[in-house]
Amino acid sequence: MTGTCLAYLMAFISSGTQIANGTKAQNERVSLDIVHGTVNPTYTAELLTFFRIVTTPSSFIIYINRSLDLEHFYEKFNKELSFVQLSLSCGFKTKLSLNLSIEPVNEFPPDLGGPYHACLRMDTPAFAYVFNLSINVCDKDVGGTTHLVYQVQQFQRGTGNGENYLEFASPLEGIIQRNNVTLKYSDYVNLPLHLLYLNMTVQDGAFETWTILVVDVIEESSSRGDVDCSAQRYTATIMETDTNVDVHVQPKLQPCDPHNSIKHCVYSITSGNAINMFAIDNATGELTLLKSVMEVGLTEAFLTLQLQVSKIINCSEETVLAYVAVLTVNINRSRDQTHTTDSGVLSIIIIFGVALVAFIGALSFANIVVCVKDKLKFVHTAEK
Repeated sequence: MTGTCLAYLMAFISSGTQIANGTKAQNERVSLDIVHGTVNPTYTAELLTFFRIVTTPSSFIIYINRSLDLEHFYEKFNKELSFVQLSLSCGFKTKLSLNLSIEPVNEFPPDLGGPYHACLRMDTPAFAYVFNLSINVCDKDVGGTTHLVYQVQQFQRGTGNGENYLEFASPLEGIIQRNNVTLKYSDYVNLPLHLLYLNMTVQDGAFETWTILVVDVIEESSSRGDVDCSAQRYTATIMETDTNVDVHVQPKLQPCDPHNSIKHCVYSITSGNAINMFAIDNATGELTLLKSVMEVGLTEAFLTLQLQVSKIINCSEETVLAYVAVLTVNINRSRDQTHTTDSGVLSIIIIFGVALVAFIGALSFANIVVCVKDKLKFVHTAEK
């Protein structure tokens, strides 16, 4: 092979960095190509745009024109780049190969989404499976830079601490399991709304993000057998500065009476609204945020509300049938935060529903059996 081109591979590859330089004769033309076989021909043309040649009559310099964005190539071509071979042509006969190894960089924090939900019977044995967080983790980094470490953190609100009863099976796996601490009935009774909250973090290099697992605890007797943890969750969004705004729940929260047309339902907030941040229209169930998070000085990441829809059932004017929904309100902070969950949306989440019969007057057992056939339910209806 003859010619006057000499090339020197530089050590670091980043935007604006020289990767090679050399000398040439005055009339010799320098060009680059991608060696087919090292990359897929379908993106050869685009890959060449990442390189730039600057020439003088007697020399040349090859630069990285822009950062070799591995995530871009993976998203567009479903290919992880780790090695590229360039063919350098100088004049008519000289060809040199430049072998470039691309070292990936950890650029993105893991995205966890959430909050998430699970059911836990009180008699669940130690080390039994409860929830798999790993299937919900998304990390945009490619090239072998994703090294996730899962941890349970202390729940700061002081009640419903899920870390007392739950753990990760391994810090390198996203499987939540029961630990070996007994969940006593007295503990169950004292849990607000019979819920546990598990604060979970996932770390990837310098990045750490968190999310919440809301666990609906169920008695061994299965008296709440109608709990449906797989049901679609209700969500809405607010910012910490929002005030006097409607809380738009998607899908729309509305009751469904399979037996009778509901004309006189009454909606109420029965728990979690001590500081009167929210109001609910008793007739329509529309939820309104009256005070901003900043105004009341809340520092929590989320709140828990309990909503109820009730009616007087037909078989007895002295019996009220009610349906309860527990809602988790996740607060989206306006300032930039590293620890966020799924863009920090306010999530209104139906965790469970229980048909409750409250008695104003004495009723016989026979009357109860007749009355509870006429149930109220929340249904998922897309808002038009």
